[in-house]
Amino acid sequence: MITNTQWSQIAELEQVCNLHDGIHLKLNWDMLRTRTPEQHDDYIVARNGRIVGYLGLYCFGKKIELCGMVHPDYRRQGLFSSMLEQALPRERREGLKEILLNAPANSLSAKELLKSLDVQFAFSEYQMTYLCRNEHSIAPLPSSAALRPASHSDRADLIRLDELCFDYSKYAAEQYYEATIDAPDSVTYIIEASGRTAGKVRIVHEAEISWIYGLAIYPEYRRQGHARDTLQQLIHQETLSGRSLRLEVALNNPAAMKLYEAVGFQITEIQDYYRLLDPFSLNNMAAYTHNKVQ
Repeated sequence: MITNTQWSQIAELEQVCNLHDGIHLKLNWDMLRTRTPEQHDDYIVARNGRIVGYLGLYCFGKKIELCGMVHPDYRRQGLFSSMLEQALPRERREGLKEILLNAPANSLSAKELLKSLDVQFAFSEYQMTYLCRNEHSIAPLPSSAALRPASHSDRADLIRLDELCFDYSKYAAEQYYEATIDAPDSVTYIIEASGRTAGKVRIVHEAEISWIYGLAIYPEYRRQGHARDTLQQLIHQETLSGRSLRLEVALNNPAAMKLYEAVGFQITEIQDYYRLLDPFSLNNMAAYTHNKVQ
């Protein structure tokens, strides 16, 4: 299991890579903070007592997403390939339906790496930032939706909403629930309409940024303004707290994109996802075999 000292080094490495490449890696720190001792989803490369490479896996049932990085001074040495080999041995791959590699769309180093992998572009995801900063945007607004913090008694609804709205398997939805319901620096809200559960949303707090995740509305409560009202309440709440507000939306979800733009969010970054067809069909794999994770 990764130690607190190692997590600090990983955070430092993330800053170095972001600054050097002019990108924003999607490491999902809210999920990393809730890793348990029995999980084996984090892989590192160390040189001279410092972490210079990191690969994180995010498991959703039979689908895995990956995001990793290598220090600029240690690239082109096969370190990422070595971490990938350890993280996804053949026996683990055989039980998966999909492996997705995430990379910022503007990352030149990621594009070079992808040339050495047997990948297929899957989809893009927009990162959007709330940019409307004016008196009207932070004024209290009447709302048809009420927000209350979720509790363990809401488990069935939270899992069902992820199944319905995000096409999660039940097992993946249960995994996500267990990983997030008590996660630090985050709150999962139940969206209520007329005293009944209409949906849910989760907000994760960082030092200067709050992220909105998993906004989901039951089909019978859609087209009634509950999603818009929920966003406006969160905008009011987080703007007053002094944090910037961000969210993510898939390129193939134009209805959600239209809603987010209508309440003041604008596209600021793009993350690309690539489907790994064969993680180990690397152009120069033979030259990399001596670079093993330490």
